[in-house]
Amino acid sequence: MAKPDGDPSFLTDRRLAMVFLFSVVLFLTILILGDRRSAGTPPSRHDDMGTGQGMPASTRQPEVSDRFLADNTFKSAVIDPVTNTAYYGSDTVPARIVQVDLNDFRISSTLDLELLETPVMTGTIHIEHGYACFGTLTDPSRIIKIQLDPLRRLDSLELEREEADVHCAAVAPDGITAYFGTWTDPGRVVKVDTQTMKWVDAVELDRGEMELKCAVIDPSGQYAYFGTDTKPGKIVQFKLEDFTKTRTITLGNHDDYLRCAIVDSKGLYAYFGTWTIPGRIIRLNLADLSFDRLILGYGDDFLMTAGLDDREEYGYFGTMTAPGKIVKIRLDGLMRMDTLTLIPGEDFVMTLLAGSDQLYASTRTTPVRIIKIRQEPFLRDSALIIDQTDE
Repeated sequence: MAKPDGDPSFLTDRRLAMVFLFSVVLFLTILILGDRRSAGTPPSRHDDMGTGQGMPASTRQPEVSDRFLADNTFKSAVIDPVTNTAYYGSDTVPARIVQVDLNDFRISSTLDLELLETPVMTGTIHIEHGYACFGTLTDPSRIIKIQLDPLRRLDSLELEREEADVHCAAVAPDGITAYFGTWTDPGRVVKVDTQTMKWVDAVELDRGEMELKCAVIDPSGQYAYFGTDTKPGKIVQFKLEDFTKTRTITLGNHDDYLRCAIVDSKGLYAYFGTWTIPGRIIRLNLADLSFDRLILGYGDDFLMTAGLDDREEYGYFGTMTAPGKIVKIRLDGLMRMDTLTLIPGEDFVMTLLAGSDQLYASTRTTPVRIIKIRQEPFLRDSALIIDQTDE
């Protein structure tokens, strides 16, 4: 006979049954999530930032972790098209600048940074002046100035308090002034004179304008544009003459998490790639700040990095998928032309550099690989495997 609801033993049995049911559901959930991760599910939106903890940027402190020691990923890269040389920043401990001769496709030099200057998240190159600058994912961030040839450390600048976790940067046409965007809430844009390595100014954005992930400057040097890692994405316009924020463009539904950007040399359009399924390319008209979009096809997901060919006919976007992919876009008309899928094991395209006739994509793998890709015909050429533990 069923026991009445008021019977204490009946209540205990029911509680035990509920606990058992909850445990089963929790176990199955963990099992399913584990299977998805092991099956090559792309990293979470926060996994590419070095800590993998999803902590607010303003509370993260520099620290040494086993994950850093095991992860050889290049998270920043710049190219000198005159000498056809690339410079990659790693998130090893210590962080390392790796100089790659793209003509011979080999490592030509390496430079270790100081212990807590890791990971290196963004870079700018100042070719006429013979140096590059790299920003760190630390609190506060540090900007490190590197001589290009021979490769050596020149100087460094620690930013102000709360100017943490720089994720993007762009250089003014003078080749000296650089603007760094922080992955903080709210975001900040920091102006730096890279010749003297002096902090010049900083602007804190408004509420909701946070997590700056990509940046471009129009060729005239009038305006800079910063993309946010938010849902929906936002593009923040800065007037560089007086260093003031002039406008924020909030994008449409599903135009989320802006991760990469390129701008054409005529100053007509900027193109922003989204961290979405599928990926989207947002085309911003720099004259009137209107925008449209190209929605990519199945599997062209999680756009992480972008490059522009010399003739500016095509833009290329790298995906954080396994294996990685490079999506080729015709800029005139905003059309997808092709997608190149890398071979198994060449996963998660973190950086993409465009040379005169080649592209160079680095992977988030251990060891890291730099993949050489022909632009015409659009084919994988070869790979340089870099095991930084042996360097």
